Amino acid sequence: MVPFRRFSSFIEANQLANLITLCPNCHHRAESVVRIRSGLGGLAYVFTHLAPLFLMCDRSDLGVHADPQSPLSEGKPAVILYDQAPGGIGLCERLFEVHDDLVRRCLELVSACACTDGCPSCTGPGGESGVGGKEETLAILKALVARSSE
Repeated sequence: MVPFRRFSSFIEANQLANLITLCPNCHHRAESVVRIRSGLGGLAYVFTHLAPLFLMCDRSDLGVHADPQSPLSEGKPAVILYDQAPGGIGLCERLFEVHDDLVRRCLELVSACACTDGCPSCTGPGGESGVGGKEETLAILKALVARSSE
């Protein structure tokens, strides 16, 4: 399968030989994967921009891994922040301590942003589907805040 952006024009891309038809169930699953990836990508973006403020470190001191089927979370979606320094320097230990506050602040930031679907100030520019994933990121953040309140 060739991505749409690799074609020289939309006319060439939409030739019948280049199109794949999905059954409604498969189409729904494919759309869900794109939404999950967009939401996780937005979550990773906002985490990597706010976490350094909590840690008083540089953004490059932290790495991030977002995966909709992470082996680190038994095949479930995950966003993982980690120390970039070999062996770590305690940044993630501190992140664990401030996790709930970080998530709440991320929710506040994304909720307060006036953009319609993601921008460099909140969830980042458009993802793989061409949209920013703001709605999906907000849903994940709200679920995380609700979970931490239990």
